[in-house]
Amino acid sequence: RARYAIEQGIQRCDYVCLCDHCLAPVKLIQSPGRRNSLCFRHVPKHGYCPEKEECSSSNKKINKQVYQGTVEGDLHRGLKDFIIRRLRLDQDIVEIKVETVLRDIDNPRKWRKPDILIIYRDKRLVIEVQRSRTYLSTIVARETFYRENHIHLLWIFPALLFQYGPETFTVKDVAYNNQHNIFLLDENAQRRSESEGELLLTCHYQDCINAETSNTASWGQKMVRLSDLVLDTDFKVHPRK
Repeated sequence: RARYAIEQGIQRCDYVCLCDHCLAPVKLIQSPGRRNSLCFRHVPKHGYCPEKEECSSSNKKINKQVYQGTVEGDLHRGLKDFIIRRLRLDQDIVEIKVETVLRDIDNPRKWRKPDILIIYRDKRLVIEVQRSRTYLSTIVARETFYRENHIHLLWIFPALLFQYGPETFTVKDVAYNNQHNIFLLDENAQRRSESEGELLLTCHYQDCINAETSNTASWGQKMVRLSDLVLDTDFKVHPRK
């Protein structure tokens, strides 16, 4: 929750956390090389600070480490093509567009190019196939853009990103702002999709969240279809209770 609020503040230039030394804005990130550990880091291009440390690995290198050499481009294309083939069988989908440019309704200079855009019944739904570690700045920026343009957003991940379970920061960052749900296209979901002729996803979820005590329920999982999902008025996507 704190990480998400800090990143929202950075993108609005309404900074939540500042460095004690230089008063430049900082963000809360996963400590390099230490899973489930946090540290503060300066926001780039905000001046010099003696306490500032540059990232030792680029995002590209980090993603390569996470994927242990997997060719991300091939994985991304394969997942996207699989999803598109199943969506074409769904009679509730009016239109499917692949990598089409969406411009902001108020500022045409702002735009996104989602993997897949569909008209599902009477709603616009973007599907982002996130094949690698997702950075919080990317999550917040995309969710903000689509929400402001009245478009629902569904993140779909490969099973490989879930190899360390639901407690990694990547999973937590996406789950937190999506009612504690994560959608995977893992081997089981692919087999079921093939056999049943429609897109099925493995949903990892938490039922009970106690904000006052910070207690969370254990993670469960279930298979869901598009028809099982609620596209709510806040442009979130979550399973029907």
